[in-house]
Amino acid sequence: MTDERHPITITETARKFLENRRAELGLANLEECLDQLIDQAMQDEPRKLTFKVDERTCVFRRLTDSQYREAARTAIAFSDPHPISIYKIGKREFDLAQTYAACCSLFGERGRLFDDWKGGFSFPLTLEIEGISRKPAYLINVIDYRGGVDPRLKQTVAKDDPRLTTNQLYQHDDPELTTEQFCKILFHLIGFLEGYARTFPWQTPFLLAVDSNNLLYGFSPIEGFFHRAFDEPEDYSRTRKELSITLPTPSSYSS
Repeated sequence: MTDERHPITITETARKFLENRRAELGLANLEECLDQLIDQAMQDEPRKLTFKVDERTCVFRRLTDSQYREAARTAIAFSDPHPISIYKIGKREFDLAQTYAACCSLFGERGRLFDDWKGGFSFPLTLEIEGISRKPAYLINVIDYRGGVDPRLKQTVAKDDPRLTTNQLYQHDDPELTTEQFCKILFHLIGFLEGYARTFPWQTPFLLAVDSNNLLYGFSPIEGFFHRAFDEPEDYSRTRKELSITLPTPSSYSS
């Protein structure tokens, strides 16, 4: 099968724009310019994960840090809706680096919405749920906190909701979704991440650190995924410096 191209008609304004971009990028023709613009648009499109729970379509969509902050202005934080729903995804030591890599593979580069003394990454997400009028219905920031992976939960509310004026945690109280239904969705996300983290291919070296707990984790071409805990701060600092020579710190979204 050949890659057959068909001629298209574009406006003079669009043609001038493409010609200027082609010249700026030093490309041979408009087709190359179009291909590059399409590739960039695909990269810029927010990453998302979609699945069904109890016949409801649930869409987790990646946000930049600034988008998350804006969405959080009309969202309240709520406490653990179930005794086991908030358990640490990365509690077992070998899971932490794999969970970071899985989230990175699914949702793009890590964000900066985390305490870099107590953790190494943040993946802010929105959650849209079929049948719920609020768009998005929830915010979930998947962070590394003291060596465990913790999904921080927020529920979107009306702009005039009085709870927005306080900083306290609330009980889950959604007229469009029961606590049991929400927990099922959260369990599904946690289970998917754990399963995906064990099976997807990953070859990119990286090193992340949890200074508060003297933890180092990452991926080495020789060792694979690793997790190291240190009793002495001196040993931690020395090993971190040694590993950083060959293992880079992952990049972050800039906004």
